[in-house]
Amino acid sequence: MTRLDLKKLHLFIVFFAITLAIHSQQSSAGYTAFATNPAKVPKSLLDSLKNESNPLSRFRLIDTISKIHLKYGFTDSIISYGQMLQREVEFNRGEFVNKPYWLAKAYYITGVGKQLNGLFDPALGYHLRALELNIQDALLLDQIQLGIAKAYYSKREYEKALPLFLSIFEDSKDLSISSKAALYTSLLYRAKGEKSESEQFLLAALGKAKKAGNDKLRMIIELSEIQMIQNGEYDESLFNRLENIKNEALAGDYYDVYTEVVIEIGKMYMASGNTDAANMTLSMAYTNAIQWNRWQLEKRLQRVLTKFYSDQGDYKNAYALMTQYTALNERIVKNQNYNAVKELEIKHEVDKIEQETDRQRLIKNSLLIGFLVLLIPVIALLVTYYQKLKTQIALNESQEEVNQQKVTSIIKDQELKLIKASVEGEEKERKRLAQELHDSIGGNLASIKLQLATNETQSPAYKNIAKQLDDTYEQVRNLSHNLTAKKFEQNAFTQLVAEYIGNINSGTEATISFNPHPEEKVNTVEQHIQVEVFKVIQELLTNTLKHAKATNIEIHLNVYDQKLTVLFEDDGVGFDLDKVTLGMGLSGMKNRIKAIDGTMFIDAISNRGTAVNIEIPV
Repeated sequence: MTRLDLKKLHLFIVFFAITLAIHSQQSSAGYTAFATNPAKVPKSLLDSLKNESNPLSRFRLIDTISKIHLKYGFTDSIISYGQMLQREVEFNRGEFVNKPYWLAKAYYITGVGKQLNGLFDPALGYHLRALELNIQDALLLDQIQLGIAKAYYSKREYEKALPLFLSIFEDSKDLSISSKAALYTSLLYRAKGEKSESEQFLLAALGKAKKAGNDKLRMIIELSEIQMIQNGEYDESLFNRLENIKNEALAGDYYDVYTEVVIEIGKMYMASGNTDAANMTLSMAYTNAIQWNRWQLEKRLQRVLTKFYSDQGDYKNAYALMTQYTALNERIVKNQNYNAVKELEIKHEVDKIEQETDRQRLIKNSLLIGFLVLLIPVIALLVTYYQKLKTQIALNESQEEVNQQKVTSIIKDQELKLIKASVEGEEKERKRLAQELHDSIGGNLASIKLQLATNETQSPAYKNIAKQLDDTYEQVRNLSHNLTAKKFEQNAFTQLVAEYIGNINSGTEATISFNPHPEEKVNTVEQHIQVEVFKVIQELLTNTLKHAKATNIEIHLNVYDQKLTVLFEDDGVGFDLDKVTLGMGLSGMKNRIKAIDGTMFIDAISNRGTAVNIEIPV
């Protein structure tokens, strides 16, 4: 026995002694500490299970006994009978119908026990295994779905739990199950701090529980309502309500509800300063939790009692309880392996019991052999059909994925073409206007100027007209030459690049960043260099978005030591320079850079992205 086990044993003895010491007060105070599980399974049921040999009858008996333990909330018994039902169903060789239903019920019962024990992951696993059996029973299916949602809620995975609770609340035909779903929806909203929604679903849960005549569920909901209202201070009206629920729970043999109410009464005593009564009620509740092996309930009481003893200055007992709280958490983590061993032991015991009945089934099994001989070819055909069906489904899914990729690629190409066409259209319109100015208006002005030059009249007015004509002709000529770069005159170069990248960003999933430094020097670069660099950036972006499948693209412009440096990087698929010939795009970029006395270096490796470095003297 470890030191922690000894400490727990000592603490249990202390609380048990407290319980015995105040036992004489119980009748007057109205509180009960149970030395053992107060289970009320009729002896006739246990005798019938012991003597029954028909599998289906045994399943029904186990299910009936499990429901009794579920009513009381005794986790060990719930898990034990759930696993017993599972083993017997798995052992049976087809002497009854609807095997998935009984196996799902066994998983569900065991899952409920695990949930009550605080083992939320195993509980979720059992409920999911039950769901995979595709049963048709609506009631059991709702119970399994509710078990899955409760496990997610306990694991604080609210985004998974909430849709399940809402679906069960709206669709379940069973009033009690729908009420439970509403109750947990209320608790979930309360945990998220959404008080209005929590109150709304709590009222709905109470109405359904009353309509279903489910007294236990009604008491649980009323207790939840009190917990919502209670603010940590003593309230006489709430205390009286708790007393009424406690008495009703004890009269109805709802021992788990009784213990939950006693905890709240103990906390109410703490708030009122009645330390003796608080110590008595909480100690009895803790004794019950330990005896019933309700780990989650035990942890709650350890936290409450730790605060109680700490407030009283009894730090020794407070420390002992905190030690037990840590040990219990460790036990819950380790218990999954322990339960796996325990399940194997139960299986072994069930096998020994069934060996006796197996002898009686031997004759019947012999008759089944002939049937199986005929059944095997049928099963083989079904397996073959199933495999073909799986292959066809996989092929259809693969084809659908390929089609989707093609559609996405076409859309992306069209977006790039649209952006590029818009820019090229603007450029063509500027060139057309420049050509019109140069050829038409410029030609006319030149003709007029030539005619005036041949005129021998040299009056001052004539000379003034000739001078204005020369000035106008020169202005038209300059305008026609500079119109193609008008946007570079009216806007800062870095602003034009940033706007272009912004347009690209809005039409693609890739993230493009632009970093000029220093921005003032970049904007003072000669205009014809700006035009060429802008066109190179356009071409690089077009090629990258079309071919590289990149998610991040970075463009850096730097002016240093009388050089403009362009660094273009992406994290796309890259390419092998030795295996790829220069297309029109790359060749055009190299020619543009060469025309302004610049150099371009490309660093690309397959599956590792591409980097393009350009240096231009300025």
